[in-house]
Amino acid sequence: MLTTDRPLAVLDLEATGADPASARIIQVAVLRLTESGGALSLAGSFETLVDPDVPIPAEVTDLTGITDQMVKDAPTFDELGEDLRPLLQDAHLAGYNSLQYDVPLLKAECGRCGLGPLPGPEDRVHLDVMRLEETFRGKSLGDVFRKYFGKRLEERPKKTRPA
Repeated sequence: MLTTDRPLAVLDLEATGADPASARIIQVAVLRLTESGGALSLAGSFETLVDPDVPIPAEVTDLTGITDQMVKDAPTFDELGEDLRPLLQDAHLAGYNSLQYDVPLLKAECGRCGLGPLPGPEDRVHLDVMRLEETFRGKSLGDVFRKYFGKRLEERPKKTRPA
């Protein structure tokens, strides 16, 4: 059961690269969830391709399937600020690797476009599912082995050496 004092904005961004300081957003998706009685319900959503005003590298197209042709008539990020603001302004944030990537990328784009700081409260919570996974399941070789094979690394079949 989840209880929260604010709505939860779940972010997923695609961009032209892996460095949030220099990458440009090419796709935005935000779900705004509200909680009542321990249940979450969808209170709003927004999804669009974004024209980054720079070419999309081939490796990004290979990874995301998003091409320059697909974004050529899409809005630029600075045209989306007012669409995103109501989804984010009073919400906690959530996503996968959002603390390392999506939130810094979103902040950088807001700054580049003169939209000011990321809308929202200073004391908001950032729920990063990747960090939760690492915290509760770990990321050591043994943790990964257990996740995918359902047993501890020490329980794996022993290799026998030829005599």
